[in-house]
Amino acid sequence: MEPSADSELLAAWVEHRRESAFHALVARYTTLVHMAAKRTCGDDSLAAEASQLVFILLAQKANSLTTHPTLAGWLHVTAVMKTRDLVDKSRRESRKRRHFSAAVEIPTHPAADDAWREMQPVLDDALAALSDKDREAILLRFYRSLSVREIATTLGIATDAAQKRIDRATERLRGKLARRGCLAGSSLAATMVAGFTADAQAAVPAVSLLASKATAASVAGSGIFTSLIATMKTTYVAAPLAVLIVGGIWLASQFRSIAELEAGNEALRKQLTNRIAGIAVPATQVPRAVSVLDKKPVDWEEVARQLSGKFAADIFPSTSLRLHEKFLAMTSPELSAALDEIAVARLSDKSRDTLEEKLGNLLMEKDLETGLTRFALRAQEGDWSWRLAAALENWAMKDPDRAAAWLAAQIAAGVFQTKRFEGEVYFPNEIVSAPVFALLVTAPEAAGRMLRALPENLRLGPLGAIQLTQLEDAQHVAWAEMVRANLSAEDHLKAITYPTGNWSDGDGAPMTLAETTAYLSRISATPEEVAACVLSVIEDVSSWRNRHDKSRSLADDVAALRAWTKIQAPALIDSATGIGLAAAARSAENFPEVVSLALRFQGISGNDELLTRLLDSDGASENQALARTLAERLSDPKKREEYLRNFQ
Repeated sequence: MEPSADSELLAAWVEHRRESAFHALVARYTTLVHMAAKRTCGDDSLAAEASQLVFILLAQKANSLTTHPTLAGWLHVTAVMKTRDLVDKSRRESRKRRHFSAAVEIPTHPAADDAWREMQPVLDDALAALSDKDREAILLRFYRSLSVREIATTLGIATDAAQKRIDRATERLRGKLARRGCLAGSSLAATMVAGFTADAQAAVPAVSLLASKATAASVAGSGIFTSLIATMKTTYVAAPLAVLIVGGIWLASQFRSIAELEAGNEALRKQLTNRIAGIAVPATQVPRAVSVLDKKPVDWEEVARQLSGKFAADIFPSTSLRLHEKFLAMTSPELSAALDEIAVARLSDKSRDTLEEKLGNLLMEKDLETGLTRFALRAQEGDWSWRLAAALENWAMKDPDRAAAWLAAQIAAGVFQTKRFEGEVYFPNEIVSAPVFALLVTAPEAAGRMLRALPENLRLGPLGAIQLTQLEDAQHVAWAEMVRANLSAEDHLKAITYPTGNWSDGDGAPMTLAETTAYLSRISATPEEVAACVLSVIEDVSSWRNRHDKSRSLADDVAALRAWTKIQAPALIDSATGIGLAAAARSAENFPEVVSLALRFQGISGNDELLTRLLDSDGASENQALARTLAERLSDPKKREEYLRNFQ
C-alpha cells in the first residue's frame, strides 16, 4: 500500500483522534526533528526534550496544519526554534548536558563523513534561511528519500516542476551554506543523502514515548500540560539506541524474539563495520541471516520492498542488514549484471526506480565511468539528471581532463541531445553546470576545459543554471575570463551579467548599484560589458531603490540612478532611466509618480524611449487615462497614433 500523505494522517488525528495516525507521523519525522534539534544544540538529551515539545505542539496545533500537504518544513523550523529556546534557558541556568554516543552507524565514505560533519553546525540555519517551498523540497528529497514523482504527488505539482524546484532549492542551499563558511564540496546532494541516512541510524527518542506523551498533552488543560512537560523532563530515560528503537517501532520478525534480533543485528553491524575497515571477521562470529539476494532467481520486487518503507526508515532487522551488506560487497560487473536483470524484470515503476537508484549509486561509487556511461541516456529524466550531475562533478574534481573528454564523447555521440522541443535541441544543463561551478571555485582553467566539451551554441545554458552567490571576488574574475574565452560574442555579454542578477546578501535582490560598480571594476569590464551589466541590473527595481532608507522618494532614487549611469555608461542614461521607471511602474501605486518623472525627463532629452517603455508595461494597461497622456507626448506621429489606438 502507498504510505498515507501527511495531511491524511493529520486529518485522521484531528477528526477522529486516531492515535495510530499520529504515531505514524511521529515515526515518519522523529529522525528529522531530533537530528535538527541535535545539530542546533549538540546535546542528545536537550534534543530529546526539544523533540518532545515539537510533537506536543504538533498535536495541539494539528487543526491549523491540516491544509499543509507535507509537515517536513514546519517540523524542521519548529524543532530549530524550540531547541534554541531550550538552549537559551540552559545557558541562563548554567546547566551542561551530557552527550550520548551513537550506538549504530552504517559506515560511509570518509569524505562524505567529513563533509557532513563540516556541514552540520550550519545546516539548520541554512535550511531555515530558505523559503518554505525550497525547504520542503530539500527535506522531502534528501530526508524522506522520496522520488521526484512522489514529491510531485505530495506537493500537487508536475514532475518537471518538482525536479526544477529540487534543483533550485539545492543550489540555493549550497549558497546559504557557502555564506556560513561551508563549501559543500564535490556533491552537496550525495553528502546530504549519506548524512541523513547516518542520522536515521543515530540516537533517536522512542517513537511510542514521543507519540503517547504528545497525544496526551493535546487533550490536557493548560495546568496539566505544564505538569506534563515537567514530568517529561525528569522521566525521559536515555536508553541504548537498540532498546529505544525496538521498544518504539515494531519491525522485528514474528519468528525471532527481540533479544535475538538485537544480538543478530549487533553482530552483523560489527561485521559490516569491520569488513569496510578491512578487518577480517571469522564467519563463525556472526549468525547467518539469509538475504533475499542469496536466493536464485532474485525476487527483485521483494528486494525493492526491503529497501523502502519501514526497512529504509528505521533500524534494519538482520535480514535487511544482510541485504545491505550484500549490496556493498558487489563488484562493478555484478552490479551491472543486476541492473541488466532489473531492466527486463516485471516490476512496478516504484520498485524499478528504487532498485536502479540504489544499484546505480553503488555502481557509480565503485566504477564512476562505467556508471555514468550506463546511465547517461537517463540524463533527460528528472530523477537522474541531478544524480548524474553529482557523479560527474565528483569525477571532474578528481580528474577534470578525463571527465571533460568523456563528456565530449557523449555529446559527440548525441547521447544528451535525443529529445527535441519545437525544433530546439534539449540539453540537461545541470549535467554541466554542477562540475563547471565546482571547478570554477577550485580550478578555473579546468572549468573552461569542461565547458569546451560542449558545442559553442550549447555553452550558455549550463552557465545560466548556476547560482553565483557564493563566488568570492577573485572568482568573479575567473568567471569573466571563462565566459570571454569560451562563449560567442553575443552569449558572452549575456553571461557576463549573470553575477549581477544573482541574489545579493540573501535578501532576494540582485547586486546594488555600488556592488555592480565593484564587480565591473573587479573584472576590468569592457565598454560593451559595462553597458550589458548596467541595463541588466536596472531591470530589477530593488537594485537601485534604496531599500534601507524609507525616507527617500522615488524621485531621489531615479536621480541617483541617472547619476550612476552617467558615470558608468553616459550614452545609456535615457535607456537606463526608461528601464528603471518601467520596473518601478510594476507597483500600481507608483504609476502616477512614474508618469510624472517620465514626462519630465522626456521633456529634457526628447527621447521617446522614456515613454514607450512605460507604455509597454503592465501598469499602462491598468491606468489607461495616464497611458493616453504619455502617448500624446510622443514625438513620433506614427507611434503616437498606434499607442492612442491601443488605449482607447
